[in-house]
Amino acid sequence: MRGISQLRRGRSMQSRAKRARLRRRQPRYAAKSIRSAFRAEPRRPRPTQPYLSTDVNVADLLS
Repeated sequence: MRGISQLRRGRSMQSRAKRARLRRRQPRYAAKSIRSAFRAEPRRPRPTQPYLSTDVNVADLLS
């Protein structure tokens, strides 16, 4: 592991070439991440409705 930099370790040559190509194409401040467009979106939990699970006294809510 001597001639190889810490950044390079654990990455395939293709991803290294892809990162280098991206770095050439865009300057540092163009905030583009090196993520594939084919990746699925992160799963977001469905919003919960707080009043469905409890018995609510409507008079308490209106006061």
